[in-house]
Amino acid sequence: MSSYIYEEIYRNSTAIDIKDIFDKCKDQRKQVLITGRAGIGKSIFCRYAAYQWAEGQLWPHYELVVLIKLNSLTHLKYSLVDLMEKQYFPCENLSDSYKQYFTSLCGEGKVLWLLDGYDELPLNILHQPDSVLNTIYQTQHHILTSRPYAISLSYKTQVEIIGFTDANIAMYLNQSFEQPNENESESQNLLTYLKLNTKIWGIAHIPLHLKLICCLWRDNKISMVEDALEKQSLEVTMLYDKMVQSLCQQYLTEQKHTTICNLTRTSFREKCKKELEFFENVAFHAMKDFSAIIDPKVFDEVEKTIGWFISDYPQLFNIGILKSFNDKRIGSHVDVKKPHYFVYLSFQEFFAASYVVTGLRSGRPENSINFIKANKYDQRFRLLLSFVSGLLTIYNEEQPIQYFWDAILNAPLELVGLRHFDLIISCLEETRGSPSIHRRKEMIDYIVMWIKISVNMKENTILDYIKQALQRSYILANEISIQKNTYSVDAT
Repeated sequence: MSSYIYEEIYRNSTAIDIKDIFDKCKDQRKQVLITGRAGIGKSIFCRYAAYQWAEGQLWPHYELVVLIKLNSLTHLKYSLVDLMEKQYFPCENLSDSYKQYFTSLCGEGKVLWLLDGYDELPLNILHQPDSVLNTIYQTQHHILTSRPYAISLSYKTQVEIIGFTDANIAMYLNQSFEQPNENESESQNLLTYLKLNTKIWGIAHIPLHLKLICCLWRDNKISMVEDALEKQSLEVTMLYDKMVQSLCQQYLTEQKHTTICNLTRTSFREKCKKELEFFENVAFHAMKDFSAIIDPKVFDEVEKTIGWFISDYPQLFNIGILKSFNDKRIGSHVDVKKPHYFVYLSFQEFFAASYVVTGLRSGRPENSINFIKANKYDQRFRLLLSFVSGLLTIYNEEQPIQYFWDAILNAPLELVGLRHFDLIISCLEETRGSPSIHRRKEMIDYIVMWIKISVNMKENTILDYIKQALQRSYILANEISIQKNTYSVDAT
């Protein structure tokens, strides 16, 4: 089954050209919701669309296209002009005549807004009824991007970005390895490696993951060494873990002038102990507040927790994991009075997961256990919990793994059961299919039960939900008992 998962996804989808994205909008005001998983390319879509418009290749009937990163909004009250001015002219004041001109364009429907990252909006703005987002939603032509779970707004026209096709992967690799100093055969070698390793081939369809894979391939963190194709497994968690290790090794070389040859995972984590502790604490504090923006007050809270001053370690901000909104290298000066953000939201989720795992592995796991119990059905923490499962698998320590799965499988439980089904699948996916995982048989039996229920129900929505969840799982695709029941799902 796993060999054709992506074929099935694409076969059941209808491709749409960007220029035709508004064709199904029947209302005079054009509004489209674009959803997609973490790292799937939503932000790239927005930048590409804005660039193509500027080049005269898209939507010429709009006199202006305004791209807004929603995670940059920090105040409750903005007008449309304020929003545009903050994003594009932060260091100068626009003239009144220009503001009036822009306002008139908005009123005449000649502006298209590209709103990127609804799921990254701070909660205080998200729940503000008279926010600028609601103004745009009610009055302006716009495209809004988000992860699927986060949307509370209603859209008649919805598009999902589902990732690279097989042909897209080959094209991306050719472009990634076309530099003069790179071997032309490298792209073909990596493509061969990906195709021979079904699990890695699956996650490579997500653009961000493929980018990370290319970086690791260049750094020889993954390669076609002897027995690698049979023994090497690369779950999403391990991909991020290797990428963090690669960034830290570069940092050790550049900042600490440390020899990094053949460092084990344990060794590099020991050498970067303070740095990793910092990122984990920052990520968790921000995630706890449902924020993708690291407010300056977060740094104050983190300093109290870790017991040392961030200003004593300015190099923390030059590793390539955190960025300031002024987007400049900080050098020897740490400006913690400015908002920061992780280069990818999924990096923030990875480090927050590492914080939870540190708690589970400590002598006082209660806080981590309570966090998991309280948030396990909150979709905003789904990727974080998957990372927790994957990191615990890497450490392979029995007691922390038991703490985690007991928190997932024991009360409180969701009443219906579908979210519990989805949670189990996403967390199992990061366990490398280990047969010794705590309460694994119980989970497999639960999944099989839901497959049988969905087949016997007349409600297609539940059956479709089960199919989509199973199609995303490569570990379960190779589980014999799942395969037998999946065939009956496909037959329907």
